[in-house]
Amino acid sequence: MSYLKNLLRVERLQNRLYSEKLRPSIVIAIACFIFLFFLIIKLSQLSFFKNTEQASYDYYQNFFPLIFSSSPVKIVSIDEKSIEKLGQFPWPRTFFSEIITKVGSSGSIVIGFDILITEEDRTSLNKIAEQYKLDKELFKEFYFKLSNDQILSNNLRKFNVILSTAPLNKFKKTNNDISQKFILISSNETNIDKLYFYPSRINSLEILERNAKGIGNVSYVASEDGVVRQIPLLIKIGDSFSASLDMEMLRVALGSKQYEITGVNNLNTINIGNFSIPINQRAEKRIYYKQYLEDQFISAVDIIENNFEPSIFQNSIVYIGATAIGLDDIVATPTNPLMSGVEVRANVLENILNNINIYKPQWTLYLEVIELFVLVASIIYITLFFIPLAGIGIFLLLQFIFILKAFLFFKYQYILIDYSFNLMFSFLVLASSYYYTYIRKNFLEKIQREKKEKFEKEMNFAGEIQSYLLPTEHPENKLIYGINIPARQVSGDYYDYIYNQKNELIFTLADVSGKGAASGLVMSKAASLFRLFAQKDIDLEKVILEINKNVCDRIAKGMFITMVIGKYNKLDNTLEMINAGHEPVMIISKDSVNYVSSSFRPVGIIHTDFDEKIESHIIKIEDPTKLFIYTDGVTEGYIDDNKTELGQQGVEDLIRKNFDNSLEIICDEIVKKLTNTSLERRDDITCLALSLKLN
Repeated sequence: MSYLKNLLRVERLQNRLYSEKLRPSIVIAIACFIFLFFLIIKLSQLSFFKNTEQASYDYYQNFFPLIFSSSPVKIVSIDEKSIEKLGQFPWPRTFFSEIITKVGSSGSIVIGFDILITEEDRTSLNKIAEQYKLDKELFKEFYFKLSNDQILSNNLRKFNVILSTAPLNKFKKTNNDISQKFILISSNETNIDKLYFYPSRINSLEILERNAKGIGNVSYVASEDGVVRQIPLLIKIGDSFSASLDMEMLRVALGSKQYEITGVNNLNTINIGNFSIPINQRAEKRIYYKQYLEDQFISAVDIIENNFEPSIFQNSIVYIGATAIGLDDIVATPTNPLMSGVEVRANVLENILNNINIYKPQWTLYLEVIELFVLVASIIYITLFFIPLAGIGIFLLLQFIFILKAFLFFKYQYILIDYSFNLMFSFLVLASSYYYTYIRKNFLEKIQREKKEKFEKEMNFAGEIQSYLLPTEHPENKLIYGINIPARQVSGDYYDYIYNQKNELIFTLADVSGKGAASGLVMSKAASLFRLFAQKDIDLEKVILEINKNVCDRIAKGMFITMVIGKYNKLDNTLEMINAGHEPVMIISKDSVNYVSSSFRPVGIIHTDFDEKIESHIIKIEDPTKLFIYTDGVTEGYIDDNKTELGQQGVEDLIRKNFDNSLEIICDEIVKKLTNTSLERRDDITCLALSLKLN
């Protein structure tokens, strides 16, 4: 029982979903459900959709490449050429000391080391003295003069040099606990709890860090797909804050001692000097990568060998970093799968200096949600309630508008708007709508087919039943003969004849208004009433009135019956007829033609008092006479493809032409004339003919 109940529930749900006339409330409910479902997916930040969103942001940079003809940021590159000439890395500190001296003396503003110097120089004389266990106290002055690290440290004091540090995810005890070299200012309303936190760091040598003007971290936080799209400008290491290498270089270049972070509840900018840099709640800045600028890179060996133009460093900010593939400082970026870390740093600083700040305000999320709703609602509404193909047009038009808007926002405002999610899911909605339309169409076609088959079956069955109401045999076909050809399965025409108790021939021909099943049912009712009252020995007027009374109680509004009822007495050749709103009855002999017109209104229109007088026509037959009763399907039927009607005169001509033939031949000739065309029949063809003559 439960299975049957579930089956019925499913069938009722199908009928609702695929009903021929969709209820707007159901469609609105479905659209809202789909929208909320997609909205939950969007807000859940699933990794797949997050990566897709990031990829769409990457496309902005590839579509609108950032091109610089020159840059104030220079890179002293530890490249393959330098390693080949100067030997395997790491190099003696004297090399770096020489580079700093030459670059700093050429007019550079600040120099940043994108290299961690964590161990003492093993090539210095200091190391050699230790190796041979020389007495430090005895050779104190000489001992420190031999230290390459001391030589480098002395040069750090002379110029604005920033060293690097790297955060560690695990605690590591160190003797070198250099405090931060800047002041961080923030209001009480600013929430800094979401900054990246690391328990400890990898530090450079203490002897170097003490003389550096700043210490910046070189941490990357790559996206889940491994691409570096943004870096944190400020993190927390232990109890201290640590700015990125780029920020420290900018701070020292500006001669500033502090950073200021602003924002209510969440961070939104970090300020230094005249620069306000948009950041997210984790103090990250998104990077807009420029195309490769060859003049930006100067090989380290060219500096050492004086193979460079000193003016290129005038008023420049200089990074010293590794670009050689084998030194493992290669990262993937939106524009380049193999970019050196120092080039990433240079892009960050160039973005800040040129006020290029890519950011994603909170309102863009609201805009994306609104666009998602518009897409879902428009596609579903247009596809289900209008022309399905219009859904494709709406989809393409809205996508063009929204994507174009997103690209323009990025190009002119550097604002990120995600179009990928809405593109994917609106396409999914479009495909689902078409699939639903396809299923619904097939379902409705199936229902219509089943209804049609059921209707045809019922109509055929009704036609079979109706055929039993019409005379199928004509034992006195020389006296009376009738024929009925329905325009549909069920006819609204009817004829019949019987003998009453006085052995008088009672006959009728009727035509119900309308066509199809309704008229067939009314005809069946009239046929049974005629049989019931005609067998009794009552006047024709009474028969008409009885039929009218019974039909009026049950007939549909607007329907009626035109009919002719007659009585023929063979003994005295007397014919009596009543025409109730029907076509004129033709009485034709060799020499004359007469018509019996209507003398009473059609049956079934209004109730009639039994005292109402109905005029009947009584004719004494003296010559051989043909009586012909027909429906308007005969006179108004087409006889050719030009829609020429047979007409009353055409019927008369056919009877005259075949007057001496049998009634069957006359009726067949009329039917043949009306069916000799490719046009669809307009109405039922029904004829009733009597051959009246003296005994």
